[in-house]
Amino acid sequence: MRDHSGEATVRSPALPAPFQFTRPTALLATIALGVLLIACGEPSPEAQLAEAEAQLAGARTEQDRSRARLEEREGALERAQAAVDEAREALDAADERVRQAEAEVAVHATDDVLFRTIQKLLLEDPALADVAIAATVRDGIVTLRGEAETGERDRAVELAGSILGVRQVVDEIRLPQPTLEAEEQVEEQAS
Repeated sequence: MRDHSGEATVRSPALPAPFQFTRPTALLATIALGVLLIACGEPSPEAQLAEAEAQLAGARTEQDRSRARLEEREGALERAQAAVDEAREALDAADERVRQAEAEVAVHATDDVLFRTIQKLLLEDPALADVAIAATVRDGIVTLRGEAETGERDRAVELAGSILGVRQVVDEIRLPQPTLEAEEQVEEQAS
């Protein structure tokens, strides 16, 4: 059958009249459709399924690795927490022993015992051999009096504070006052 331009028309009983094409148009449409399908590179449904399965397998592998890393780190955290708890318990036990020992020291560290201990240390220390420092003790508070140079005074305070049971050291040690003889020597050296 020919259309009004004289070209042959392909009629298909299944297509309505507006979709009837001439032979050259139908051929071009078929070629264009084929080129589009090839150009799109549209994989087959089977290929798409295989690709999706490969992606799923990769994702599951990564999931398994991540889960294993998490479990490993959680285990390490639990072990570390157990070690911290153990150390905390040891510290608590040591703190309790210190409190008990301090209480025991307090029972035996009377003012008289502290006084004798401090006096002995002050008398036996070679750095304090040439100074006279007196100590008094009341309720665990030591008061030091006398005259001494700065280094000697610091040493006496250090010794008194090192005794268990001493709660505080009050330093009332004075620096020596220059004597008349010492003043004359200074004047002679200046002239």
